[in-house]
Amino acid sequence: IKSHPDYESEVFAGLLRVLRLSNKYQDIIQVCKKGLESDRAGNRTLFLIEMAGACMHLERDTEALAAVDLAISGSQGRENLFCQRYKANLLSQMGRHDEAVQIAIRILDNSSQPNELRDARYSLSSIYSSMKQNKKSEDLLQAILEADPADATANNDLGYQWADRNFNLDQAEKLVRKALELDRKIRETSSQLVHEPENAAYLDSMGWVLFR
Repeated sequence: IKSHPDYESEVFAGLLRVLRLSNKYQDIIQVCKKGLESDRAGNRTLFLIEMAGACMHLERDTEALAAVDLAISGSQGRENLFCQRYKANLLSQMGRHDEAVQIAIRILDNSSQPNELRDARYSLSSIYSSMKQNKKSEDLLQAILEADPADATANNDLGYQWADRNFNLDQAEKLVRKALELDRKIRETSSQLVHEPENAAYLDSMGWVLFR
C-alpha cells in the first residue's frame, strides 16, 4: 500500500472493507499485520478487531481471541467497551455462551450513558438469542425500545424474534414495518445513503412475519 501519510489509515480501512465484502479473510489478516507494523497507519484497534473477525471466520479461535484481547488492552473509553462487546460476541459464536454472557453482563453493569446501555443490552440480547433464551433476549430489546422507540434495529429484531416463535404476530408486523420506515427516513435525509436499497435484513424480517 502506497499512499500519502495523511490518508494511509483511510486507505487501509477501505481496503479492509473491500476484502471483507469479498470474504478474503486470509488477505485481511495480512493487511492487518502490515497496518500494525506501519508507523503511519494509525488505529491499531481497527486492525486487531478486523484480524480477530477474519481469524474467527477461518476457525482460528485462539488467534481471534488473542487479537481481540490485544485490542481491549490497548483501548480506552467507548472503544474499549466496543472491543469487550466484540469479544463477547466472538465467544458466543464459538459456542462459549456462558463466558460471553458473563462479559456482556459485566459491561451492562458498568454502563451508565444511554448509548452505552443500549449497546450493552443489544449485545447481551444477541447472545441470549443465540442460546434460545428468547424471553431474556426479548426483554432486553424491549428495554432498548422503552428508552428509544425509534431504534430501528431493536424494532426489527424484536419483531423478527416474535415472528420466529409464531408469537404476537400483529405487533411483530408493526415493529418490522416501523423499522423499515425509520430506515427509509434515514436514507432520505442522508445524501450518502439516499441511493442505497432498503435494508435487506429488515425486508427479510417482513417476509418472515408475513409468512407466519
